[in-house]
Amino acid sequence: MGIKELNNFWKWVSVNINNLNPSNINDEYIGALDDKIKELGDFSWEIGYDNIKSKNFLAISPEGDIDLLEDSKSILNESPIIAGWVFYSARPPKQWNLVFELIINDKPVSFNAKEWQYVLYRYDNNVYDIVVKVPTAYKPYEEYFDNIGFIATEGELGEAFVLEYINVIDLVYEFNEREQGKAKDFIYLKTEILL
Repeated sequence: MGIKELNNFWKWVSVNINNLNPSNINDEYIGALDDKIKELGDFSWEIGYDNIKSKNFLAISPEGDIDLLEDSKSILNESPIIAGWVFYSARPPKQWNLVFELIINDKPVSFNAKEWQYVLYRYDNNVYDIVVKVPTAYKPYEEYFDNIGFIATEGELGEAFVLEYINVIDLVYEFNEREQGKAKDFIYLKTEILL
């Protein structure tokens, strides 16, 4: 990915910005944006509205790949200033209710992180391990625990933070003896780490 490709991408975004508005983007522009981003590398993307900044956003995501995070940051370093828009080099923290779905065996399965508790381990280098207690009703989905933990933690902390500062996300049904009495509700994870 060279400077010419980056300039062409951002020029296309600037010309088509009104068609990328999250409230009215259509299939044609979803496909076109997907194609344009794929020309830059193996990235995914997300468009939405950032309630905190009161702007639309376009996130170019390294799709959970720490090795691509620097590349996505390089793409954003070339982004233009466009009124009403902000650009991110990874998916930002979600403004959500901590409920999400995964398609498992062709069926949607809902997970509610408001039911979870966590214990946080912080190390000297500002890296964290998170132990998350989930309901025993999740037993049929143990093989998806890595995805479940990543989706919820990324939703709260943002993709870049998770890739750079979260070492382990361990989903368990019970905390060990050392963790007893230290647990907090998962809804406080963002506050404890980011604020």
